[in-house]
Amino acid sequence: SSGFAKLLTASAVGPLFLFMASPVLSRLYSPDQYGVFGVGLTICTTLSVVLALRFELVYLKRREKIENVLAIGLVLIVITSLSSVVLLNLTNAFERVAIDVDAVFWLLLFSTGLISFYGHMIVAEKDYTTFSKAKILQSIMQVGAAILLGLAGASAGLIWALILAQFLFLFFSYCRRRDGFVFQGA
Repeated sequence: SSGFAKLLTASAVGPLFLFMASPVLSRLYSPDQYGVFGVGLTICTTLSVVLALRFELVYLKRREKIENVLAIGLVLIVITSLSSVVLLNLTNAFERVAIDVDAVFWLLLFSTGLISFYGHMIVAEKDYTTFSKAKILQSIMQVGAAILLGLAGASAGLIWALILAQFLFLFFSYCRRRDGFVFQGA
């Protein structure tokens, strides 16, 4: 179907930008910086699945008002991401990999959780065009920001580039959907 093709295109084109930029990025960032980015991203991606406590399913099953679901989901993501960072700090889970669990990590965790939550809702709406365009725009922004931050000498440039790109995804997709979510067929 056309929706599948759009999602497949976004899934293929997005990483392609990162792949094409990797020779430049590998000159700007050290292996240690890539390692910290990789470990941080892996943890954030894993935790993002449960940050909203799967609250988007309320919207999918009951067709609740989107404003209520978004507000509650946002509160859940803030609380669970802050709790995760506090727990990770208390357990010293990152000492072995030398990652500082600070505001940058929380922001990455928060933005990754929002992307997961909001992305599920967009796909559930069958708005594949918005999702695909937002994902491609996110990849372009991530590459551009990583290069610029690397040239500026930012040691956490890879992380900041991803955070900026994720917020661009959210902003773009929200602006495209500002008339609200309306279930197709509902």
